[in-house]
Amino acid sequence: YNSKGTNESSPAMLQVTLIALNDGQNWSVNGGAVISGNTVNLTDGTGSEDRSVFLSNRLEITSFIASWTYQPTFSGNTGADGVAFVVQNSPAGVSALGGGGGALGYVGITNSVALEFNIYTNNKVGIALGTNGTGAAGGPYFSTGAVNIASGDPIGVGLEYSGGVLDLTLTDSVANVSFATNFTINIPAKVGSDSAYVGFTGADGGTASEQE
Repeated sequence: YNSKGTNESSPAMLQVTLIALNDGQNWSVNGGAVISGNTVNLTDGTGSEDRSVFLSNRLEITSFIASWTYQPTFSGNTGADGVAFVVQNSPAGVSALGGGGGALGYVGITNSVALEFNIYTNNKVGIALGTNGTGAAGGPYFSTGAVNIASGDPIGVGLEYSGGVLDLTLTDSVANVSFATNFTINIPAKVGSDSAYVGFTGADGGTASEQE
């Protein structure tokens, strides 16, 4: 509506595609990752792991909504290393897998954008937005405020991408706290296409954790 009034447009169809893990159907599983029901185990606590899972078909990425729950568990006071939500057009396709330890299974995956979650204290617990798989150990990582992603609590993650802005919300329903931020980024330009493979990577090293 503006000063000239209103004009009804012709009908348009909105197509919504809902994607879930569904016991791994239509997903590529790499490095020993395990999908069971609607849960993916990216590291199982044995240490020195790097794993990934990617949907077998490309998704349109000019705008999207994604949500999941992240939960790490570990013995002692410190776990490692972390996970990443990855959008990529790597030459390796659905088999893409980066380095272990601080590389989060992501570093080394080219033509990509990743939201990285680091739980290893020595690299600073927090998040980072990675591009093109660069960085020896990802990062630098930024604080998530009252939400401690290394607490062991299930962390609800919500992403919404539209108009070149990636909005992120983290929620810890156990501690009853939340955190929100956003990143300005042209994801299709970074990955080189309006469609890409979407999935997760995860890794640990000498300090281990189980990450789901």
